[in-house]
Amino acid sequence: MSATLSVGLNIANTILGGIQQREDIRAQNKAIEQQFEMNSAATRMMLSSLGMRVSKQSSEIERDKLRTDIEVQKQATKAIGSERVRIAQAGITGKRASAGIQDVKREEANIISDAEINAEIAKQNLQNQYLDSANKAITNLNNSVPNTVAVPSYGDLALGAISTGIKSYASFDRYDKAEFNKTVSNIDKSIYDFFRDE
Repeated sequence: MSATLSVGLNIANTILGGIQQREDIRAQNKAIEQQFEMNSAATRMMLSSLGMRVSKQSSEIERDKLRTDIEVQKQATKAIGSERVRIAQAGITGKRASAGIQDVKREEANIISDAEINAEIAKQNLQNQYLDSANKAITNLNNSVPNTVAVPSYGDLALGAISTGIKSYASFDRYDKAEFNKTVSNIDKSIYDFFRDE
């Protein structure tokens, strides 16, 4: 095989290999980006679902608190009625009469206040659980951000081809170098003659 043909084949092989590498890297990067998009969509869906569950549970906490308030108010109304009957039967008047009723109202207010505090604590715990889950999901997504590989430019391919040509030439013995130089001189002369004649 002639030296010129050897260099040409090595350069062509480098260029074709580089073009294939570009296509392979593009395909790999596209697959990585698609996987990340799927992970991102799944995370968004999970967060949306989690938000709806938290909202539903928060509403349930509010309904339970309202049921408790209504039940406490009913019991307090009955207790106040019973206290008024007891006071009337006992013939109690004045401050002593209103003191018993005030005790029932204070107890009602304490129970309602406790229910409100418990509901707020439950909602805050629910919100904290939501935030913890959301933070974990977002952290996991951020940790899976794809590291794509840079696609070599055509300039990189040209430099690789030139480097391959130089390495091939450097590996020739002096006879192969002489043959190569003669062939390149003939090609240069042909190109010169072609443009000179026009």
